[in-house]
Amino acid sequence: YSLNISPIIWTNIFGWLLLWGIGIMSMVLFEQYNPRKTRYSIWVGIGMVCEWHLVWAAGSGMETLLFALILLIPFLDISHHRFTWFINGLLVGVTIWIRPDGIILLLPIFLFIWIKETIIKKKIISMISCFVGVLLLFIPYLMFNQTLSGDWWPNTFYAKQTEYAVLRESSLILRYLRQFMLPLVGVGVLLLPGFIMFCIGIIRNRKWQNIPPVVMFLCYLGAYAWRLPVTYQHGRYIIPVMPLFFIMGISGLVEYYHVGLAKMITRVLYKSWIISSAAILIGFFILGAQAYAKDVGFIQSEMVATAKWIQNNTEPEAIIAAHDIGALGYWGKREILDLAGLITPEVIPFIRDEHRIQKYLDDHQTDYLMTFPNWYPYLSSIGDEVYRTGGKISILLGGENMV
Repeated sequence: YSLNISPIIWTNIFGWLLLWGIGIMSMVLFEQYNPRKTRYSIWVGIGMVCEWHLVWAAGSGMETLLFALILLIPFLDISHHRFTWFINGLLVGVTIWIRPDGIILLLPIFLFIWIKETIIKKKIISMISCFVGVLLLFIPYLMFNQTLSGDWWPNTFYAKQTEYAVLRESSLILRYLRQFMLPLVGVGVLLLPGFIMFCIGIIRNRKWQNIPPVVMFLCYLGAYAWRLPVTYQHGRYIIPVMPLFFIMGISGLVEYYHVGLAKMITRVLYKSWIISSAAILIGFFILGAQAYAKDVGFIQSEMVATAKWIQNNTEPEAIIAAHDIGALGYWGKREILDLAGLITPEVIPFIRDEHRIQKYLDDHQTDYLMTFPNWYPYLSSIGDEVYRTGGKISILLGGENMV
């Protein structure tokens, strides 16, 4: 940033480097699970860097792939144990700084310790060592949040759960299935049988050291199904554990192929699976590019356009209320009241109550409301419209213009 390079350039460079890193680490992890089939690993890496969820995340400018990359490291370390359990604990601490749900990584690491260490005393000491590593970074993280916002966790931790609380009214099983469906959109649907075979192989062959990645994947989905069961933006919250799912799925299918190699039908099915996987991978790469273009176009023609209008057409001392503050905070150059609660957490208790929001905005002498009218129909109906984007992409996607 200090070099004054365009953010579009340097965030994309980071994104592609992270995607490349995930491809390399996926190759190594595949070889770890399939030591006799290392010749396939290059195709695993190529497939990973072409998988459309991950490519979309690489171009998003978000922390998603950094989080995914660091999540893979403890699973890579387990066979050779290059790191101490203390270092693995530090890795958990790093993931928490990136996203608070990184704390879930502690569960499979503890499971690794329990499986790998044979003496009870050693298990306990190793777990304590790992936990100390976590605390060394977790405590400063909590203190940082407390200093910044007055809460131990980030404002997003509370705001998102409150905003989407209505989604938790459906059954937990249904919410979990919706999360599980996200990695299946694309080549993942052909890897589901392999994931099941991978799990069966753990039990049949007593490969207990392969349980932790399964636990990580299933528990991570469970955490979101329980507290934040959203699926928007192609499942961006679940994307960090998708590489684990893909690697386990490929490993299970390769193992099945090796076992049934002598059968003609197995060879035919396997080659058909390879051709189908390649076709779906390429097809969804193209569809993913189109989805990415629409996502970017939507944000540019609605959020960014409105933020720039506010910068150029409102009073410098104006107070702007908005639900989506990213572009507004970057371009608007105005005081903001965030109705999503990310930077004004005091609205979180009444985040869905428009009448209480109206009183809050009046008490703070708010001048403008920036929103999609359907998000706040009552508030939108009592104000005077001064600007509408007129963007076409949102309308084509079945939405409306920001006002």
